[in-house]
Amino acid sequence: MTLTDSHIHMTTVDLLIGGTETTAAWLSWTIAFLLHRPEVQTRVYEELTNVLKGQYPRYSDRRRLPYLCAVINEMLRLRPVAPLAVPHKAIRDSSIAGYFIPKNTIVIPNLFGAHHDPEVWPDPHSFRPERFLQGDGSCLRALIPFGGGARLCLGESVAKMEMFLFTGYLLRDFQFLPASPRSLCLTCVVWPAWS
Repeated sequence: MTLTDSHIHMTTVDLLIGGTETTAAWLSWTIAFLLHRPEVQTRVYEELTNVLKGQYPRYSDRRRLPYLCAVINEMLRLRPVAPLAVPHKAIRDSSIAGYFIPKNTIVIPNLFGAHHDPEVWPDPHSFRPERFLQGDGSCLRALIPFGGGARLCLGESVAKMEMFLFTGYLLRDFQFLPASPRSLCLTCVVWPAWS
């Protein structure tokens, strides 16, 4: 098969559209969860302030900002950008977790289910970024929000960078508060610069 301009064009369009919508939805969920947990916003802000000393975060700072990474991981776990991964086809008889999978069976990984399994994630429906922190304060990674195997999401590296930078920039310069105690789920007030 020959790679044509049309193939390159459609792949670029898929990446841009897919990446834009998923990142926007993920940011909306993140802000919604942070409205309910102002102490998490404060902790991220303090980490950014203490570590970066007034500078904006760069992607290379991610290992120095474990709590910010833990918040991002927890949001990817709670609300993966795609609840189902790309379908796969079994190329031979196989098994998954003890279940027989005949050759040519279409398998669609349930990322949402994997990230909400109570045997793996205690209290799976709660927003707890701390679950990703190790005893030394570093951030633990054990997620599959972009699928797995040979057909992993093409935009994973760009998405991770965008999520880190967008979240870091927003929580460095803005505090998200409910417009009123009764409107927690509907609207929010964005205050520039923490005071």
